[in-house]
Amino acid sequence: VAKKWLLSSAEGGNCSAQYKFGTLLLEGNGFAADPAEGVKWLQLAADQNEKAAQYQLGVCYETGNGVQQDFAAAAQQFSAAAKQEDVQSLLKLASAYMAGRGVD
Repeated sequence: VAKKWLLSSAEGGNCSAQYKFGTLLLEGNGFAADPAEGVKWLQLAADQNEKAAQYQLGVCYETGNGVQQDFAAAAQQFSAAAKQEDVQSLLKLASAYMAGRGVD
């Protein structure tokens, strides 16, 4: 029932629901995991400046979970969330600069 409500809300464009549904799909919490589909929902939320989704999408790109590993795309997502003062993203972005991964 909760999954159905969450999906309906996500399909309606609610970025918080899109983020939550995306993370559920990544983890397979209560149903089969589908990381690629989870990334799709995270991207929709990230496109609406949902900083938690931007961070999680960055992690997906960093690790290759649900998408092809892409350090530049990861840094881009971490940067977007960091601009909204997301501390985890600031740390990930700093690590990317220190390692020279995905940043100039």
